[in-house]
Amino acid sequence: MPPKNKVDKEQIIEAAFDIMKKEGFEAITTRRLADILQCSTQPIYYIFKNMEDLKKEVYVKACKFFEQEVYKRKNPNDIEFLAVGVSYIMTAKEERNLFRFITMGNNYSLQGVEELVKGANLPNKESYLFLNMWIYAHGIATIVASNDVGVKEENVRELLLKAEQGFEKVYS
Repeated sequence: MPPKNKVDKEQIIEAAFDIMKKEGFEAITTRRLADILQCSTQPIYYIFKNMEDLKKEVYVKACKFFEQEVYKRKNPNDIEFLAVGVSYIMTAKEERNLFRFITMGNNYSLQGVEELVKGANLPNKESYLFLNMWIYAHGIATIVASNDVGVKEENVRELLLKAEQGFEKVYS
């Protein structure tokens, strides 16, 4: 009978997630995980065949965490697109490594950006307004997550409102 592992799958994912949040996914190695979990590398290799398998699990955890953070900090007094957009950008600023891992790590593929609104069940005008607002908010989030940009929530709110007004004119 093989010896019992000291660590389980969730502990490994949690340790890898913590490293990724602080330093980025590139900082994760099996040796580092083993040191943190105070075990040999064998249980890690036993549970995960390779780093790609671990990356997939960390990606799922990261997406759930990021979504929770966005909705947790959403301003209930704002209209929905504005509340989510501002929260998305500010969360990207505060959770830079997490945002980069989720959105810039080639972890998903699309045939085209229109796929982002598939299944949203919005009329055509609202779908394209949503798509443009999301692209605009994502662009700002990418800038603040990738650079040292001093951005304030009230400025982000203002930018999104102006963009929405501009896109409304286009789709009217």
